[in-house]
Amino acid sequence: MERYPSSGRFDPPEPRHDHRPIASPWPDLTLSGRVPPVGWTAALTAAGLLLYWLPLTRVRLAAMNGYGLISALPLTTIAGAVLLAAAFVLTLALDNPYRWLLTVQVVATVISLHGIAPALEPYARDPTAWQHAGFVEYMARTGTTDVGLDARFSWPGFFALAAFVMKATGVHDIEPILHWAPVADQLLYLLPLVLILRALRINWRARWLAAWLFAVVDWVGQDYFSPQAFAYLFYLAVIGILLTWFRPTGRPGIWLARRRRPIEMRGESLGEREPEKASTPARIALLGLLIVMFLVVTASHQLTPYMILFAVGGLVLVRRCTAVTLPVLFGVIVVCWVSFMTVAYWRGHQSDLFSGLGNVLANLNSGVAGRISNSGPELAAIQRGRVFIAITVTSLAMFGAFRRRLWRIDDRVLLVLLFAPFLSMGLQNYGGEITLRVYFFILPAACALMACAFFPTPFAYRSWRALTAAGITGVLLVGGFLFVRFGNETSQRVQPQDVKALDTTIRLAPPGRLVDIGWLTDQYDDLGYFPQMPWGFRSMERFDYSAVRTPRRQGDVSGIVDMMRRRPDTFFVMTKVQDAYLHYNFGVPTTDLTAIRHGLDTDARFRSVYNTPEAAVYVLRDPPPDPPPPVDRRTHFTLGETTLTPVGLAAAALLLILLIGYEVRRIMGPRPIAWRLGALLRPFPLAIGALLAVLAVVVLERFAALG
Repeated sequence: MERYPSSGRFDPPEPRHDHRPIASPWPDLTLSGRVPPVGWTAALTAAGLLLYWLPLTRVRLAAMNGYGLISALPLTTIAGAVLLAAAFVLTLALDNPYRWLLTVQVVATVISLHGIAPALEPYARDPTAWQHAGFVEYMARTGTTDVGLDARFSWPGFFALAAFVMKATGVHDIEPILHWAPVADQLLYLLPLVLILRALRINWRARWLAAWLFAVVDWVGQDYFSPQAFAYLFYLAVIGILLTWFRPTGRPGIWLARRRRPIEMRGESLGEREPEKASTPARIALLGLLIVMFLVVTASHQLTPYMILFAVGGLVLVRRCTAVTLPVLFGVIVVCWVSFMTVAYWRGHQSDLFSGLGNVLANLNSGVAGRISNSGPELAAIQRGRVFIAITVTSLAMFGAFRRRLWRIDDRVLLVLLFAPFLSMGLQNYGGEITLRVYFFILPAACALMACAFFPTPFAYRSWRALTAAGITGVLLVGGFLFVRFGNETSQRVQPQDVKALDTTIRLAPPGRLVDIGWLTDQYDDLGYFPQMPWGFRSMERFDYSAVRTPRRQGDVSGIVDMMRRRPDTFFVMTKVQDAYLHYNFGVPTTDLTAIRHGLDTDARFRSVYNTPEAAVYVLRDPPPDPPPPVDRRTHFTLGETTLTPVGLAAAALLLILLIGYEVRRIMGPRPIAWRLGALLRPFPLAIGALLAVLAVVVLERFAALG
């Protein structure tokens, strides 16, 4: 920033288009008479990629310790990551944006950082991804859902779509899709992110730096094959479409208390460019696309619809979105889905559904402090690193907003997108993951504001100090990513032996009978509801799961015997991955786990049906004589009939029709047909209010009657 003595204050010069270079006090960056700087930055990028990838052929994953993947990486790979970051910042130092090179660098960063684990591991990582594959396999095989089998079947949109695509394309092996889903998702996220960044009034250096930072600071790990990754892509797309085509033109006002007219902000510069022009049919089609995307997200994921609702409502509240009825429409869709379509989830479990409502501190503690305090020293260090990166990202974003404010730039859109996700912390703790999801959803706005911390002006003004600070920050964040992103890899990877162990149980289980899989858990583990293995990836309806607490006496297997005698046809599974989970998350000594494995191998009451150093499956030599129960527990979908349910369905249908019609009329504007439509819709705000009241009464009646 530069002080202009003529005015005695911080006055920015007139903004210029990004493609017009600005005179700079820098010396000429040309390193020779014939080789331009872009050639050197391209060469540094290639060298960084070679230095990063070539040494990975010598990596031994068995050498990992409690710090995860980084403990097995060679120093040359880390040096290659640093060189990639430095090459990107040097490209930002050039006079003009070389878009082809910047695109290559951003894509290379995404593939290198997020693709290192898929490239090194023979099977898709994260056991939860295999569970989701089991949902897809079940729906593809049966053509239906079982809402009593798992709560996620009450939001089956993602699984149904994946099953349809697999059957339509003839794909039978889903493992390659699971394997590379994290990289594919991260690359797909860049497409709507471009829409969001193009709508902002920031210079080209900040825009490209924001896209690059988005890949570097996303250590959350929610990009695997999951409804969350799928819904997040739609979240970005909804925000991108609204910011590109549904913003008002001209300067916005701010509603002050007890004022009926907006007060203009004088001397301010909008933080967004003028919205893209589109014809009326195109805008109506885009509105339809927004509604369809929100319906798909609502049917696929529990949390993301609320994140979209908070963001869209905030944009409307600060007068940066012209689709003013969209938050009401989205709210009606969410309420109707939860009330009518997820009865099997909340019936009898209302305490779980509303237990975290308004309890922000408890939700925060379960997501941050609880995870650190329950972990071993290595994993606790990784958790602290994640917290430190999250605090750094948020702090830099706030500093970027402050610097933009000094330039009198109104960034209300970015501030809404930054703070709206925090509202979800008052809903539920989301299994202890609500803080991770909040961080995940603030990233688009946080990365844009972080980039503005170094390049705050709307025009391309180059500064050595800004570039040096951006380079140092980028290098540190890349190192932090490699440290925290795959810090749980000892317990999140899936080995071929794990899959074969589960295949063995499927092969030996009696056809049509319900069998049980037992595994070890910690004495105080209330989160490990299922083992860290690819359970449920096939024939998931045939299995139940029983946890056995680790014995207090070393080598004692009596608890395992008791559990297996209570339930016929029980398989007990032990894997290296589950042992690592117990050791690094709860401090269970490896000697105790080794002693249990030795006891199972030597105890005459057990027989191993699959046995390798990485995984083993045991059964009792003398199983209980009772046959296992048959597999006959499918719970079909039901709306849950109450006295007022038909009234609620009718009110919901009318509400959706009226709200969509009202928004279409607003888009059509002052036209004869719109005037006639407007005359018809003029009394409808009262009707909408009345229908909202009716729907609220029906929803409360259903929770009271069915809960």
